[in-house]
Amino acid sequence: MHKRIGSFVIMLSCSVALATGGDNTHGQGVRYAGAGFDEQNPLQRPQWVPWFKIQWPLKPLGIYKSEGGGDAVIIEANCPPQKHDQLFAKCFGKVKNAQGAHKPVCGHDDPVPLLAIRGRLDVNSGDFIRDDPAVTFACAPQFKPAGEFMTRVEPIKGVRKDEPAKGLKKDSMTDLDTSEDLGVLAKCYFWGFAESRDRDQGDQQRFLTYQACIRAARAEYCGEGISQTIPNTLIQIYLPGGFQGDKKRVWIEGDDCPVLRTKIQAQKGIDVEPCFEALWNEKRAVCVSHARFEEMPANCQSQFGNKFKSPSTVVHDGGTSHGSPHLSHSAPPSSDGGVVSGPLASAPVAIVGGSFPVLIPANPGDLVVAHCTPTNYQEIVVKSRIQNRSAINMLDGGVKGCMSDIPCP
Repeated sequence: MHKRIGSFVIMLSCSVALATGGDNTHGQGVRYAGAGFDEQNPLQRPQWVPWFKIQWPLKPLGIYKSEGGGDAVIIEANCPPQKHDQLFAKCFGKVKNAQGAHKPVCGHDDPVPLLAIRGRLDVNSGDFIRDDPAVTFACAPQFKPAGEFMTRVEPIKGVRKDEPAKGLKKDSMTDLDTSEDLGVLAKCYFWGFAESRDRDQGDQQRFLTYQACIRAARAEYCGEGISQTIPNTLIQIYLPGGFQGDKKRVWIEGDDCPVLRTKIQAQKGIDVEPCFEALWNEKRAVCVSHARFEEMPANCQSQFGNKFKSPSTVVHDGGTSHGSPHLSHSAPPSSDGGVVSGPLASAPVAIVGGSFPVLIPANPGDLVVAHCTPTNYQEIVVKSRIQNRSAINMLDGGVKGCMSDIPCP
């Protein structure tokens, strides 16, 4: 088995990641590492997730005992060398309790596919932090054929087998977005939000984007590890139009937008219109749609104190009419992650899907489009690492449609 895994690694080192898009429709989660490792509940503070002291790179064959509290977990992990990656490793392992007996995890038998992440959950802050001497082992998705788990380098984009949109390579057979046993740590990696970038010293920007995905995947609108979703809630999740990494891979285009509606209808049996939901940084959502804002708990609503409207909205004596809903300035983002220079630098704009919808501060009585934590969109541009669309999903499994002046994508 070990020799076979070694051959997978050789294939991995020769693989090339293609810069292609996709509909990027995925199912959210609440757990971090997955079934058997941690149990989490919406609207509650996060619970302990096992983590382990390590030296990186991980040994090809290693035995690890959990640290930091909770019921002890022992993992016998087979992690083929992946020297190109300083943050993540793909492994197979056997998981045991403190007495050395088999511990069921991830919903299937040993050896289980595991993703090793160089970090741990801080239950006090609710942050999944980078901690170089620590590693968290998370349930990884199953693939058919099984060997593709080790060789997969392209993100899972949500493209259906019967819809190879725009000539994309079809996604593998995987339970990444259907298994309720998986946690968000593996989801965000295989969705493509942990890709390495050139000129990213110490993988700092890479890990920050990964953290932002964790927030969005758990719907932590106000951060602190408090989730406001249920497993497998469908969203479209991608890099904001203004966030240009060296290899921009995870985004959607206009004709990908209707796919989310189609997939929600197939899952829920109800036809609802999704819309823009939120922009995220590594700590929380920095901006949410008015539709999402209305469904938040009051203690979370109070943290989004800045209201914005579209300048195409005109208010007449309490009545509202709309002009063009998608006023935008077409302008390229800068190379430093989205800060705009030149004539647009002083304008209160947000980078959304590669265009700049003009949003301005709302006055009392105006039709509010977005509620944000920063006071201006230049700050939002700097802080946003992830964008998502969704319907308005409820914790009881219900769903309703929404509308927004912020266009898709």
